[in-house]
Amino acid sequence: MKLFLSLWLIATAHNLNAQSYQATVLAHKKESIENPACLSGNCEWTKFSVEATDKRYSFDFLEFPSFRTVHMNRIEFSDPKFNTQYGIVQWIKGCVYQSQKQKDGSIQISYNIGRQFFGKSVHFNHPEWVIDSVDQDPLYWSDPSLPIERNGAYLALRPELDVVDPLWIYLTDAPDSLEIWSYDMPTGGGQRSYGRYINANMFFKTCLYKIDEVPILSTPQGTNIGKAIHCFKWKNSWVYNFETEAYQSPDTLVKFCQRPNKN
Repeated sequence: MKLFLSLWLIATAHNLNAQSYQATVLAHKKESIENPACLSGNCEWTKFSVEATDKRYSFDFLEFPSFRTVHMNRIEFSDPKFNTQYGIVQWIKGCVYQSQKQKDGSIQISYNIGRQFFGKSVHFNHPEWVIDSVDQDPLYWSDPSLPIERNGAYLALRPELDVVDPLWIYLTDAPDSLEIWSYDMPTGGGQRSYGRYINANMFFKTCLYKIDEVPILSTPQGTNIGKAIHCFKWKNSWVYNFETEAYQSPDTLVKFCQRPNKN
């Protein structure tokens, strides 16, 4: 994932804080795994943690609320010298589409929402598991065009600030950091004008890798990538139900996201 996208996410979070809005937490899930090799005192990474928070956003300047899942990733290390040797590859399955109820009661489905995917503009539709990357480098939050480590765009906490109220800086500016962070806030659900609804039905596998196992160039199927150390699964699933007139969060791929990919 390109550096400009991580910058956009940070700017978005800042802009949201600057606006008048209310965020309601609907669900929160935290998972972690500790490196068993640390029991013998011989480990490089010590802990891999993820958090997924489902939120409902209500803005004063918008008529309708929106729904999104915010996902945080954290890798901790026994020594700062290891913080450039590990990173994340994220896999995705699912799609984003619009739905609208017609006068005759039928539901019109539109697949007119796109994304950047492996260097191309495509429809947001992944019926099978593929690597979630905007360019050909499968490493999450990487930017091979910059003269930094491949995971140099990952985030670290400013060492002089309390962790309760952190201010992020890039790992490339914090080489002594014992932990690195990245996060995602995918397209969510929400109503547009004229009764149109955005539906996001996505499932993710966020996986920890030794960077040496992740080549700089790969394909969406990732056939040349090594074995993951560990993966966590999470979802960003917001599908509007016209019968209940409310958004639901399906645990499986809905039929509208199972169509063959025509990209």
